[in-house]
Amino acid sequence: MPARPLPLRPKEPPKRPPGIPDGLWNFPRNLAAFANARKLSQASVAEMAGVSVSSISRWLSYDIEGLPVWSVMQLEREMGLAHGTLTLPPEAFIEAMARAGVK
Repeated sequence: MPARPLPLRPKEPPKRPPGIPDGLWNFPRNLAAFANARKLSQASVAEMAGVSVSSISRWLSYDIEGLPVWSVMQLEREMGLAHGTLTLPPEAFIEAMARAGVK
């Protein structure tokens, strides 16, 4: 039986660099919350996004400058989420997860 994947954990966000919009700043926390709710491993999230596991690690560390929009859109599509869900503010993201049936 395979081991249960460890939960994804975004690092504590550093001071936000100039030019990073609110939605993008919400992405690491929302990605980890959704993946953990669905018990997805970092490897499976990387596969969904079509990127390497190291890319997911960087994103969870708030290394999101230059994050390809297509990766976010691909993740949302593969996770069955509406476009823009992973970049919502915290309150709206919680509501979207509830609508998607994720606890």
